[in-house]
Amino acid sequence: MGASASGAQLAEELASHGREVTLAVGRHIRLPRRYRGADIMAWLDRIGSLDEPIAGVRDPVASRAQPSLQLIGSAPPRDLDLLTLSRQGVRLTGHLAALSGEHASFALDLPASVSRAELKLARVLAGIDRQIARCGAYGHAWTADPPEPIDPTRLSPPARIDLRAERISTVIWATGFRRDYRWLDVRVLDAHRELIHTRGITPAPGLYALGLRFQHTRKSNFIDGVGVDAEYLARDIAARLGMRESFAA
Repeated sequence: MGASASGAQLAEELASHGREVTLAVGRHIRLPRRYRGADIMAWLDRIGSLDEPIAGVRDPVASRAQPSLQLIGSAPPRDLDLLTLSRQGVRLTGHLAALSGEHASFALDLPASVSRAELKLARVLAGIDRQIARCGAYGHAWTADPPEPIDPTRLSPPARIDLRAERISTVIWATGFRRDYRWLDVRVLDAHRELIHTRGITPAPGLYALGLRFQHTRKSNFIDGVGVDAEYLARDIAARLGMRESFAA
C-alpha cells in the first residue's frame, strides 16, 4: 500500500525476485531518473527548485504534505515509476477503499492520480527546458541533450480482488508516517499538533528543529540541504549564548 519512493522500491524489488505484486496507488510524484543528459536532482538544483523557500509557496501545508519522489538510486541509473513497474509485471490499483472478509476493494481513482502526476511531471520538465533555453540565449556554459519523450502511463486497474484466490498472504504498508510530539511538554505545537517554528527556531528559547520537511526550502530534509539550515541555527544559538560568530555565510 503506497506508491511513493518506499512503496515503489519495495514493489520493484519483490517483483524482481519473482514475487507476484499488487501495488495500491494514491498520490505520487513521477520524475525520470535522468533528463537531457543529467540526473533529475541536478536539474532541480540548477533551476532553483530545491532552493524555493516555504514563504514563497501558495499552500505551505499542502507543500509539506507532498509525497516523496518516485526515484531510486542505482548503477546504471534507471527510472522507477508506475509504467516501469507495470512492465515488470506489478499489478496496479487505486488506493485501498475497504476490506471485507477475503476481498479487497479499491477506489477507481488510479487514472486521476496518474493524470495529476503526469501534469506535474510535464510542468517540471517544461521548467527545465525553459531554463536551458534561457541560459543558452544568454551565452552561459550550459550543455544538455535534446528532450527525451516520456511515455504516458495507461492502466486498467481492478476494482476488487479476492485475496485467497490471488494467493495474497502479505500486506506491506508504505503509507508514510506522522510526527508525534506528545512527548514534548512545551507549548510549541499548533492546532494540528505540528511544531511551530521559523526556519527551525521554535517559540521556546533554546528549542530548535533540524531536518524537517520543507523546514525552510524544498531541500531542507535532503542531505545536501540540511547543512544550510544547520548553519542558520548555529548562528542563532551562538548569538543567544553570546558567542563570537565563526560560521560561513
